[in-house]
Amino acid sequence: MCGLYLCALFGVLAFSTRFPLVLILIPCFLYLFFIKKFSILKDRTFWKFVLSLFIFSIPFIIYVISTKFYFIKIYFIGGVGGLIESGKNFGFYIFGLSLSILKSWWIVAFILGLLTLVSCIIGFDIFWKQKDKRFNADVFILLWIIPQYLFYIFVFRDANDRWLLMLTVPMLILAAKGLMSVYNFLRRHSKAIAILIIAILLFGGAYQNI
Repeated sequence: MCGLYLCALFGVLAFSTRFPLVLILIPCFLYLFFIKKFSILKDRTFWKFVLSLFIFSIPFIIYVISTKFYFIKIYFIGGVGGLIESGKNFGFYIFGLSLSILKSWWIVAFILGLLTLVSCIIGFDIFWKQKDKRFNADVFILLWIIPQYLFYIFVFRDANDRWLLMLTVPMLILAAKGLMSVYNFLRRHSKAIAILIIAILLFGGAYQNI
């Protein structure tokens, strides 16, 4: 139970430092709903987490009210981002920016990882009914990625590589899935060759990011 409260505490500290980090709560809550459905509302642990999240957020809420919701105006109305005063175009360039962080070697691995999600998307009804839990991790990765793209492209309409660091985590996980798919394919023919190819890909990807 201590871990639950620490999770809420450090989560609040994170988005109090930089508000868009609150986006990580979206995949967490959506995932819980998909897994538990409405039975999650009867879960005492869930409500303890929500209550602790609210209690830890009180100083931040007081700050927001005391500044007359200034940061909300900055993010959503005008200033550096916003839907009303800034007049910015939708930030579709952010797709390319997020990929450029990975560099070419990891981009290829990421695309291969995306291809592994096709079965998850096609078999979403299996995930929804929880007949088979093999898609759970893949759905969580998608829920981690999609809200961030939606926020930075359609709401904030701006980003830089520093802001997208949280997005690189699920992207690198997918890149790892892509590499594993290559390894599993090559292993059928030769395990030694499979290990050699993966080692080359890992070294090349690491070298690009030095």
